Amino acid sequence: MIKLPASEAKLHFGALIDKVQREPITIERQGRPVAVVLSYDSYLEQEKNGMSDSDRRKALEFLDRWGKRPVVEDVEEKMQGDVKAQAIWGKYVQGT
Repeated sequence: MIKLPASEAKLHFGALIDKVQREPITIERQGRPVAVVLSYDSYLEQEKNGMSDSDRRKALEFLDRWGKRPVVEDVEEKMQGDVKAQAIWGKYVQGT
């Protein structure tokens, strides 16, 4: 993925729009990523294949309970019998 400082994105916005038709671009401010720009078609594809808002909310709640980067073995052991947690964890693992 191309990385571009915010100042460059602002100065060359037309070229940025052309480039995102080929691949997403990360916009950085002071060396930190602050945004990703992607084509409208890519956005629609991600929305079509992505999680629902409800699933996303459940996944975030689940991750809040376990911390940002839980140890896989610990999580799988603690999820025994919790079908919803297993489904959310499966989506989390597949998304990484």
